[in-house]
Amino acid sequence: MRAGQGGPTSIRSREWLVAEEDRKAALLVRADHDIAAPDLLFIECRNALLSKVRQQELQRTEAEEAQRALEEIGSGITVLPSLPILRQAFVMALDLAEPIYDCIYLAAALATDRKLITANVRIAAKVARAQNQIALPT
Repeated sequence: MRAGQGGPTSIRSREWLVAEEDRKAALLVRADHDIAAPDLLFIECRNALLSKVRQQELQRTEAEEAQRALEEIGSGITVLPSLPILRQAFVMALDLAEPIYDCIYLAAALATDRKLITANVRIAAKVARAQNQIALPT
């Protein structure tokens, strides 16, 4: 989750957890696609909420409300266990010189024959350049 430009952060349960600049595009993707994500997503979202509390962008009660909303949102997402794709994510992290966290999402997309949707322009460009070099083991 990335902080939005200007203005206070607000809780938008059932829509989005906190105000962010890319939330409208993300909501369209969520509405129009069958979303799958590694279980890591729920850890990272909660960590982002904790960071927002520490940076005083959210009150504790707002973070707790967002955490409950995350559970509701999560019920509409196919959750993939990270362990079966961890080895491939590790190899991709080495090949792409990217954090394994990002490569877990990439490995999940490949394992389920889905597109990786990311706002991370750097990794998207690297993946596009390395597209022919990334393959799941058979």
